[in-house]
Amino acid sequence: MFFYINDTLWETIFHYTRRVCDHPALLSVGFATVLAFLAALIGLLMRKRKALPTVMLLAESAGLASVHGMLLHLPLLHSRIYTALSTASSIIMSSSTYLDAFEKKAGIAVESASDIVYYLWYLSPKEMEAFTILNPSMLYEKVYKAFMEERYFFGYVNTDVLDEISLFYFILGVAGFLIAIGFSYFLQFPRYFGMIQGILFLCAIALLKNGDVLFLTAFLFSAFFFCTLLQKKTKNLESFSS
Repeated sequence: MFFYINDTLWETIFHYTRRVCDHPALLSVGFATVLAFLAALIGLLMRKRKALPTVMLLAESAGLASVHGMLLHLPLLHSRIYTALSTASSIIMSSSTYLDAFEKKAGIAVESASDIVYYLWYLSPKEMEAFTILNPSMLYEKVYKAFMEERYFFGYVNTDVLDEISLFYFILGVAGFLIAIGFSYFLQFPRYFGMIQGILFLCAIALLKNGDVLFLTAFLFSAFFFCTLLQKKTKNLESFSS
């Protein structure tokens, strides 16, 4: 049920943003920013000091689950990536010459088109680039181009953090954790908020994907900004009315 709803959400997002920007990394940042604004607004409107960190954690957890689900199903949700993979697999399967060249390069026995899709999807950028010398080279070049334009952001966004260790995402994770600590301190949140953030970032780095770390950091940075801004606006309005 969760994946059905989440897949529908992200299919809609990709559909309506494809003419402007349908890169999963940038959309995850935008999603995090909107979610952080709504959480900050709802938390402050409730006018309960304990409500804001709870609302923040709920929004952050729900958003992380949504982004992670999107990254897991990215080949099915993103139209350009889906088209590139399905076209490549069908053309390779249609020619014994192309299929033999692929099997020799990949070192696997292909039984169906899904084997080709699965193999290409889990190649690193360097490994995928190496396939562009095979015939039909233009086909592999289009797949490589689609992957680099739609998946790459200092590394593939849907790659597990520890599979291809990226300095960018490691620094991003540390920065996000420090933002969470500063967030908790300056807004006088309970200690459990910082502890939960630490656990979330450790889990993201150890178990999740690059895009998850990107979402968490973007969410916390945006939440800190919006909470500070909205609190100042609220105090100004209260002082004006009094």
